[in-house]
Amino acid sequence: MAETIAELSIAEIHESPTNPRRDFGDLTELAESIREAGVLQPVLVRPRTAGGYELVYGHRRCMASRQAGLETIPAMVRELDDQQVLEAQLVENSQRHDVCAVDEGDAIAELHRRFGVPTHEIAARLGRSKAFVLQRLKVAGLVEDAKVAVRNGKMHVAVALMLARLPEDQQREALDDLVDDDFEPASIASARALLERNYMLRLDDSAGFDPGDADLVRDAGACTVCPKRSGTQLELLGSLSSPDLCTDAACFNAKKEAGWQKRAAEHRAKGLRVLSDEEGKNLFRYGSHPSFGEFRDAGLVPLDVAVWSPEDGRSVTARERLGPDVTVVLARDANGRVHELAERPKEKASPAKTKADRLRERELEKQRFEREIRDATDQAVSRVILDHLVADKDDARVWRLVAALAVDCAASREGDALERVALAMGVVTDAELEPLERWDEQPEFAAKRLHEELGRMNPGDHREVIAGIFLHSLGESLPDSGGTWPSIVSAVHAYGIDVEAIEDQERQRLTPTPTKAKAKASKKKGTVAADA
Repeated sequence: MAETIAELSIAEIHESPTNPRRDFGDLTELAESIREAGVLQPVLVRPRTAGGYELVYGHRRCMASRQAGLETIPAMVRELDDQQVLEAQLVENSQRHDVCAVDEGDAIAELHRRFGVPTHEIAARLGRSKAFVLQRLKVAGLVEDAKVAVRNGKMHVAVALMLARLPEDQQREALDDLVDDDFEPASIASARALLERNYMLRLDDSAGFDPGDADLVRDAGACTVCPKRSGTQLELLGSLSSPDLCTDAACFNAKKEAGWQKRAAEHRAKGLRVLSDEEGKNLFRYGSHPSFGEFRDAGLVPLDVAVWSPEDGRSVTARERLGPDVTVVLARDANGRVHELAERPKEKASPAKTKADRLRERELEKQRFEREIRDATDQAVSRVILDHLVADKDDARVWRLVAALAVDCAASREGDALERVALAMGVVTDAELEPLERWDEQPEFAAKRLHEELGRMNPGDHREVIAGIFLHSLGESLPDSGGTWPSIVSAVHAYGIDVEAIEDQERQRLTPTPTKAKAKASKKKGTVAADA
């Protein structure tokens, strides 16, 4: 490869159309340095058939030299073909930290598709991993508006990679949700939550079909090897939370319908009952939430909906009550979710209470009273912590505790608390919450939406969110492992709150005193005497 070094006229040097770098930044300091010391490192050019030279790399030096008023610039003149030019530009720019990922991706795509260079060879020449090259190729597949958002700093590269997994029409739709000129770019976490919630479908038990069934839909194949599954190419998983996400809604819905038809046919073949779509919609009038009045009228019961049982001291499902040999009735709601039901068992007459029953009632009452004291104590502690948070001037400590509280509240899955806060602040609407399927999806949706909006809220809004969730959620629940939430423990220690003293106060307030009990009894006795 012949090469010469010459002092060339800048007027003869032309920009390269394949240069991956589009943004050259402020050239003022570089121009001043060149004006004083000249160009210390030659640029690389190749001769053009139309005359003059094409600039391969060294664009900033050339532009700054022109800005400094120089007429010539030292250059290495080398005979290169188009592929060699693109490779040289990629290698040169891979050493820069400020090259736009989209522009780099476009250049890699040109090298891969136009010249047929395998991805592993591109990775070797750039000194990068194969995963890096595959991710840049995926980013190169973004719609143009999304590329512009990345170039303008309105979208993080990790967010762009997640967006690139979607079909082009969905990319455009999602872009409107991700990019707003009036706000800061969406965080990776909030973007992931939005894309997975609104544009990706989970290939788990809720899908309603077997993702590994290659024959379910003709020509679709198994989801496990489909390139539209998030985990088929783990190098492209990026910031997505699961490898089992489907990015093709049309194919997913076709398989969901085929899965239902197959399961219903197998159920009927066993002589078992399958409700019509109309019957299913009537039983689940609120999306996927059961309408218990309609269930009662139909003589059916949902098998997997847990209902609080005072006798058991916990929530119990009908499946637990009826046992493993229950005859299952299949139904499908308006959202396409399949539910297993059963005939409602006949109610038995309640027998007369025995001494053991009365003792058990007393024990349950004692447990209820202790829960009341515990709940009252938790609420009182919550109020004290809230007072400290509002008045505390140590922002670092406040927001450290706030972050811990927010995480715990999301983990607590206290649906009523999250819904109330999200609705009150306009983060979600009733219309968005109603169609959600499982009973735990509403709090999960509210939690994710609140996390998305936190980056756009001011400190006052942050305090309102945390205070609302804190009072409605953590004060009313305990972790499954017992004890209390770590964030509550941290706040109690940070502010030196005497929990035992608060518990004593609540116990005294809620415990009837002998004087009050006697007064109440006397009043009752007097009333009886007057009646006599």
